[in-house]
Amino acid sequence: MLSFDFISKRFLVPLFYNSVNFLYPLRCQFCHKYLEAFPVKYLCSNCHEQLMKHIVKVCVICNKEAPVAEKTPFICKSCLNKPIPNIIFLSAGPYEGILKELIHQLKYNHKHYIAYPLSIFLLDFIALQNIDLKSYDYIVPVPLSKTRLRERGFNQSELIAKELSKWSKIPIKTNVLFRKYHKHQQVSLNRTERLNNLAGVFKINKKFLLQDKSLILIDDVKSTGSTIYFCSEKLFNAGVKKILSLTLANNA
Repeated sequence: MLSFDFISKRFLVPLFYNSVNFLYPLRCQFCHKYLEAFPVKYLCSNCHEQLMKHIVKVCVICNKEAPVAEKTPFICKSCLNKPIPNIIFLSAGPYEGILKELIHQLKYNHKHYIAYPLSIFLLDFIALQNIDLKSYDYIVPVPLSKTRLRERGFNQSELIAKELSKWSKIPIKTNVLFRKYHKHQQVSLNRTERLNNLAGVFKINKKFLLQDKSLILIDDVKSTGSTIYFCSEKLFNAGVKKILSLTLANNA
């Protein structure tokens, strides 16, 4: 006899999604091609493949692009004799094309569900880099100020961090770091202005014991690295042992 759970998963759930899709057709978020209702996807197969082509294998110390055939974790020749730093900066791909468009849709068009395909993109990058996630204690998203959070309604870095936490089983901590305020948007500033814009902005929640902890710091785009620098400074001052900075895209 068939169980209700089997019937539900095999027939009722697809029926529900197909019914909803009849009224509100699901489309690829990049090329707008119509998609199947179930299982739910937000990119067509061609656009998903195009997104995954943005993933770049890099040196874990200097971020220099690695030859495709190189094993991972990859360390380039110029970094072979350098010690592994206590903070590693890794970006999954260049800030261009479909990757840039999807980040914009998530960040500025309030399409929260875009966090899902972007998290898959980040996970594929993590797998390619052969990163040992088990060596990290917490995932920490770069915070927004309360004012910016009210304006936008969500923190895009937190959405990505939550998806990564689901897949990796690493606990997410959204209240370890706080941002006091936003002066100006970073995107319009040069390196010196970015550093001045962020000085003294971040603070640590002293209720958390971070001594000797290893953290994954999540942000959407890395440009000069100033945001990550100031966040990491506070975390290291609180006793954190090592940090893996993961961003979806590199705009340097």
